[in-house]
Amino acid sequence: MKNNKNTMIINIIKFLIPIIIIILIALLSLSYTINNNKDYNNHLIKNIKEHYKIKEKINYLNTYNNYYIFTTEKKVIVLDGKYKEVHQEELDKLAKNKNNYDIIYKSKKLMYENTIYKKNSIIYEYYDIKDYKKISSTKLEK
Repeated sequence: MKNNKNTMIINIIKFLIPIIIIILIALLSLSYTINNNKDYNNHLIKNIKEHYKIKEKINYLNTYNNYYIFTTEKKVIVLDGKYKEVHQEELDKLAKNKNNYDIIYKSKKLMYENTIYKKNSIIYEYYDIKDYKKISSTKLEK
C-alpha cells in the first residue's frame, strides 16, 4: 500500500514537472517580448525627442504607415518619417477615447482605429477623432 502511494506521487511529480517547465518558459518568453516592446518604444521616443526637439513627456506613441503619432499633456502631434510635423491637435478639442483605440493618421486626418480579429477576417473600424462617430469600416477576409 505504501509502495503504491509512493509510485503514485512519483508519477504525479513526473507529470507536473514538464507542465511547470512549459509554463515557466512561456512566462519568460512573454516577459522578454514585453521588455523588447518597451525598449523599442523608448528608442522611438528618444529619436523623436532628438529630431523634433520636444521637451514635454510623451504619454502615448503609435507608428502608423510612415508616421509617428504621439500625445503630450496638451497635444496630439503627427510627424512624418523624417520627423517633420505634419499635423497637430489640442487634446481638449478631441473626443474622449473611451475604448482606448489607437490613434492613427490617414488621409491627412487623425482618427481612432479599432481592429477586430475574427476567425476568417479582420475588420478595421475608423472613428472621427473629434466626435467619436464611425467614419468607415473595412473588412479583410481570408
